[in-house]
Amino acid sequence: MNTNDILLHHFLVEVPNANPQALPNANTEQILGTITANLLYYGYVPSQDVLEAIKRLAQTSESELNAWWKSLEKSLKKIKGADKNIGKYIVYQNFPKEVLQMSEAEYWTKQILIYWGINPVYLQQAPAPRDPMFEKVDFKVLHLARPDALKNVFASLLSKPAAWIEQEKEEVTWFVTQGYTASIEILFKENLVFAAIAYMQANQLIQLSTTTDVLRLATGLSGGDISLDTNTRFKLKRSQRKYILSVLQGVSDLSEGVMRHKNKWIRLFHQLHVGEYVKKYPKIYQVAQALRAGDKLPTFNSKVEAYLAKKDPALLPLLAQRPGEFARRVVHVLTVFGEPALSYFLPVLSKMETIKLLKLKRFLRTYNERDYRIFTPKGSWLKAQVALSDAKLKEEDLQVIIRAIDQIVQQRVTEKFGNTFYYTADIAHIKLPTNNKDAVSRYPKGTVFQIPQNIQFIRTATYWEETRGICWMDNGWNFFDHNWQPYGTCCWNNTHEMGDAAVFSGDPVNSYNKEGKAGQLIDLYLDKLLQSGVRYAVWNILSYSHIQFDDIQDVRGLMMWGEQPEKGQLIEPSRVNFAFPVTGKALTKYVCYVDLVTRQLVLMDNNLWGNVQSAKVNEKVLAEKMPAVVEYLDAIPSLLDIFETFSVEPAPDALKVVYTDEQVAINNEKAFVFLPKNKQNQFEPISLEALATV
Repeated sequence: MNTNDILLHHFLVEVPNANPQALPNANTEQILGTITANLLYYGYVPSQDVLEAIKRLAQTSESELNAWWKSLEKSLKKIKGADKNIGKYIVYQNFPKEVLQMSEAEYWTKQILIYWGINPVYLQQAPAPRDPMFEKVDFKVLHLARPDALKNVFASLLSKPAAWIEQEKEEVTWFVTQGYTASIEILFKENLVFAAIAYMQANQLIQLSTTTDVLRLATGLSGGDISLDTNTRFKLKRSQRKYILSVLQGVSDLSEGVMRHKNKWIRLFHQLHVGEYVKKYPKIYQVAQALRAGDKLPTFNSKVEAYLAKKDPALLPLLAQRPGEFARRVVHVLTVFGEPALSYFLPVLSKMETIKLLKLKRFLRTYNERDYRIFTPKGSWLKAQVALSDAKLKEEDLQVIIRAIDQIVQQRVTEKFGNTFYYTADIAHIKLPTNNKDAVSRYPKGTVFQIPQNIQFIRTATYWEETRGICWMDNGWNFFDHNWQPYGTCCWNNTHEMGDAAVFSGDPVNSYNKEGKAGQLIDLYLDKLLQSGVRYAVWNILSYSHIQFDDIQDVRGLMMWGEQPEKGQLIEPSRVNFAFPVTGKALTKYVCYVDLVTRQLVLMDNNLWGNVQSAKVNEKVLAEKMPAVVEYLDAIPSLLDIFETFSVEPAPDALKVVYTDEQVAINNEKAFVFLPKNKQNQFEPISLEALATV
């Protein structure tokens, strides 16, 4: 992990300061041309500021410039997946042509021989030179990082209202070890505890305030899952036990909090040796004894359930004490008590965090329109259940709440950013960060990416590395018509069903090289799929070997698109849109779905249940669940939910909030740009997290 690794994810780059008194270098223009060409190879265009900074550095010291580029290129390779050299481990190096030229019988004869132990080099064609790629590429602009760029990135991480993905955890750890302090409040509890553990290792402390915070801390220190989804065998040093007890003594919800995770607390109290500290922490000892004895300690939720069972209006002032709990139950409460509930609910909305208000707004706005309800027990998509929705709420009640939320959010935005904005309708495609413990992408689930009109094919890859045995991480696509009825699959054991509209690159065996590396490609030809009757396509990665992704040495996913599949390398960095590690204690990853009619890619990033033996087997379950998943993703709040109450002002006079700045001039001001494409622009970037948590 280094500065370049972090900044590139935000379309930023650092260039070392140069000596302004340096004499002109005669080769400067040639050097600039070379570096620009190298950046284009990776899919980036340098902004004017970056070019000028590189020019100054080139005039000062070519050796320093070369060292800078060498370091930057390592990070560019990482972010584009080029560091894995995936193309080398594809069975048929002349893909897709080599596969398309085979009959189905020839393909399977060779594939069976590979499974029997024949090295693929004896079955494949000699790699032929591939024509260079000359096509329109959707380049992104790299801007020059300002002096406070890293500080701002760290602040955006700390304010993220969703769990950090593994890469973000690595970044947080890097920031802590580099001496950055947590200057803002960390509201998302799992992130708070992860940061607390990181700071403890750096001999610094972060204040924890609830019983569950302390349980997460003990779990993390014991090497467990701080989301608390699984049980942990607590292993704590004496110094850690004493610290945990000292923090626990100061929480305000001890009696109630331990009941939320009763069995975990019984095990933790045993590990904490609370009997040794009865005089110092009598309150903790009493709660631990009551828990062991099986006593039912009174809780807020038990009171709520009792009032609900009796339909007692005394519930309303009780819920008003905890606005978040009220919001989670508002549909049920409105169903039971109707309009009187609003007089208690509306006044407490202002006490809620902005992201929670926006989630509630979007949920209520779509409530009466949805055909399905999807339930994810404890946030687990693996156990997701779908049910038809026939419940409706009074539209006027919903609108009253939505208008109240809009007023609160508008006031908060105005206080922080003013009230003059230029924004475009497509910011509705930018979803806000909401909790997704299964996530591997930095982009929030539900985010929409437009596939350019010139794009003719999509290529996806899986790559894995495992030296301890043979395994497969399978790349698969399921296809559906406009009603989400199955229309075919392309995967390892169903290679030819879609004809020449979807092509599989052959199934490797990772033991054929000493590094244990292997890769699969699938090409989708968009026009041919449309002509065959396909509208939707769902990309999935399945652990055929029933080994959790976290237990494989390395698993990666990659997606690219382009115009001519036979030209360019198998993996062209400039074509790559997404390259990510596949992590988690799961066997499935449903990455995204593509709507071929609207040419939109929608990020799913979940671990829906699936039969990992073959994507083909999962057609029926996806046909049942995908309509509900689509509704669920649509109901996630977007940037437009923040700004839609503001009028769109002329761009020169307003703070810009745009999906892309391709057609917008931004001159040295603050702005939010999701995908930067205008190399002439200069702006101080506002993070998505800053907007979502205003």
